[in-house]
Amino acid sequence: MKFLIKRFLIAIFSLWSVFTIVFFIIHLIPGDPVELMLGEGAQRGDVEKMRKELGLNKPIIKQYSNYIKNMINGTLGKSIAQNRAVSEIIRERILSTVKLAIGGILIAIILSFPIGILSSYKEGKLTDKLSTGISVIGIAIPNFVLGPILIIIFSIKLNLLPVAGEGGISHLILPSLTLGTGLAAILTRIIKTSLDEEKGKEYIKTLEMIGFSKKRIWIFHILKNAMIPIITILTLQFGALLTGTIITETVFSWQGIGTLLINSIRQRDYPLIEGLIIFISFIYIVSNLIADILYVIVDPRIRLKGAYR
Repeated sequence: MKFLIKRFLIAIFSLWSVFTIVFFIIHLIPGDPVELMLGEGAQRGDVEKMRKELGLNKPIIKQYSNYIKNMINGTLGKSIAQNRAVSEIIRERILSTVKLAIGGILIAIILSFPIGILSSYKEGKLTDKLSTGISVIGIAIPNFVLGPILIIIFSIKLNLLPVAGEGGISHLILPSLTLGTGLAAILTRIIKTSLDEEKGKEYIKTLEMIGFSKKRIWIFHILKNAMIPIITILTLQFGALLTGTIITETVFSWQGIGTLLINSIRQRDYPLIEGLIIFISFIYIVSNLIADILYVIVDPRIRLKGAYR
């Protein structure tokens, strides 16, 4: 409980710090959101009236304190462009991004774990060399290149899957592959490196000398003890996928958090930008907290160290 309370307080402080920095940076960006909404030919009186309605005529410190109140009550303020609560707008888009992120992480797990484990288990053989080559290629190809390639092959040439847009499972396959392939390449390398490091430790050599079988050593010792860095990458990358799908959402016309953030920046919609940043930060912080909890479950040594802090 002490561990969780400490992590929770750190999370709150981190969230407040991110919000404060982003708030003041955004308000220093050139451009007037009211003029963007009303157009260059708008009357001065109309501009001032809307500025007053939106609270943009108040000192920046007053705007900051008002937004702190909105953050506490959960509305996250009101969007300038849509004239609705920011939290309501985010709720409408989050499900689309969650589906895409889950699809991406599942693809990454399905591809990376068998390849990474097999590559380390048969180190130096053809399987190991092939997996290394595939990982390098996967890391080198960015999403904005891989996405159109998949569309050309599976949608245009083979006519198997939809080109873009949201719908059933068939609409989710190509964007999930686009997101998951890059992560799978990174995850494969980390799995292999972690396993290689673990199997070279002294206690593994001792178990081999005692007479433990290779499969038993791998299943009950190497795989379990090598999971810490893998958990870190999975939890943090899930946060990244959940909030950083801008390119993929744009390529596949997926109406999620990523495209919402891009549009809000173009419109200088300060409350919506700030609300999205808070949401993104919250996802990352929760991902870190989940990783900390999983560490304790997977490795009791961390729990023991925490007891003496």
